[in-house]
Amino acid sequence: MTSSDQTEIQDDDAREDARRMSLQGNKPPSEIEGYSVLRRLGTGSYGTVWLAREDNTGRMVAIKYYPHRRGLNWSLLNREVEKLATLYSSRNIVRLLDVGWNAEPPYYVM
Repeated sequence: MTSSDQTEIQDDDAREDARRMSLQGNKPPSEIEGYSVLRRLGTGSYGTVWLAREDNTGRMVAIKYYPHRRGLNWSLLNREVEKLATLYSSRNIVRLLDVGWNAEPPYYVM
């Protein structure tokens, strides 16, 4: 594991954002066209993952939202998305389906 793959220490603003996020209700931060969000799966220091259903196919997906844009390490997130996009070769690795970096809040669907 390289140092660029390690979790970075949060500053005070990022910690406060994470605290606020952990206190939020069971409502997703935004709706994404084509998906029906069902419930929250978990919350971490960078974002929240929600279970959703793809409207056209009925397929179950996970949507990871990043609600505190100012504390994001964009190069780290881009590497994460690139890895997900290139690693999918078996059913044991999640498949990246959609990315909404310009949305508010940013998200990706897997």
